[in-house]
Amino acid sequence: REITSENIEETEVLKKFVSHCPMYPNGFIRLQPGGMVMPRCYLAFHERMKSFELRDDDVWEMVWNIMNDMDLETAKNVILDQRVPFLEISGIIETVFEKIAENTKNEDMAGVLPMEDSMDSVNNLPRDKPRIIKTHLPVEFMPQEVLENHKIVYVTRNPRDVVLSYYNHWKILEGYSGDFASFFDAFVEDVGGYYCPYFPHNFGYWKMRNQKNVMFIFYEDMKKDLKSVITKVTKFLGKELTDSQIEELNGHLQFDSMKNNPAVNKQSTIEGLGLVTGIKGIGEGKFMNKGKSGGWRSKLTEDQITRIKAWEDKNLAGSDFKLQYE
Repeated sequence: REITSENIEETEVLKKFVSHCPMYPNGFIRLQPGGMVMPRCYLAFHERMKSFELRDDDVWEMVWNIMNDMDLETAKNVILDQRVPFLEISGIIETVFEKIAENTKNEDMAGVLPMEDSMDSVNNLPRDKPRIIKTHLPVEFMPQEVLENHKIVYVTRNPRDVVLSYYNHWKILEGYSGDFASFFDAFVEDVGGYYCPYFPHNFGYWKMRNQKNVMFIFYEDMKKDLKSVITKVTKFLGKELTDSQIEELNGHLQFDSMKNNPAVNKQSTIEGLGLVTGIKGIGEGKFMNKGKSGGWRSKLTEDQITRIKAWEDKNLAGSDFKLQYE
């Protein structure tokens, strides 16, 4: 799809946010349609998206195990990003850091930054089974054929917990050096880094939720009854699992199990990123943090809760999209 870029209004909140983002020295832009914020380096990657080759059985973003006949052994031993490549990650990494990674290619750096171009990783997946493709792109950036004909599993989470999780992500993967207050300010002003703003992204897929090729899932529902969600996703993908297989997959996907699984917890990646970039803060923490719903109640200040509620109310006015907070 065709997109255009524009500079973001340079508010004090934006300037403060960007000053704490060492991984993005060239800053951010806003892309239209949709208004998504992305690093400037993304533009070149999007041009390549125009020629991206689709396959009829592609599934766009739990589903890997279902589509691969409960191969939990592989799920425990092969890094998730190799099994389910993140389509556009090469497009959100500044060239300078790609060059650093290329100059440090060895076993110690395995899995750190996309050693293989991420679009190539997707294109090179075997043709004897459906590809499972991860993306965070909004509907405005997706190929129309995907939106109309390919299976899409979209997972959302309430923004009060998202801002906490996202702050942790930016600290340990992007070396964000600001405090939580500055990150929160940028988030609710819709300039807090790639894939912002929150609501338009959700609304795009929410409006498609009744299409037969789309499944819209709330993270909170997975926390409340994961087995029920597994059953729904299995049916949506046209697969069958026995009760014992559902029970086994439910155990495999529990947060504590995933947090301790090197194939998915990204620990080697974030530690390696710290070595590759030399940026303070990167690699100093856990990618998989708490995994609980409702953590915002004890983490956000009263003022922040008031502000994020007002931001939610403004964006949700006239919409039938309902957030879940527990």
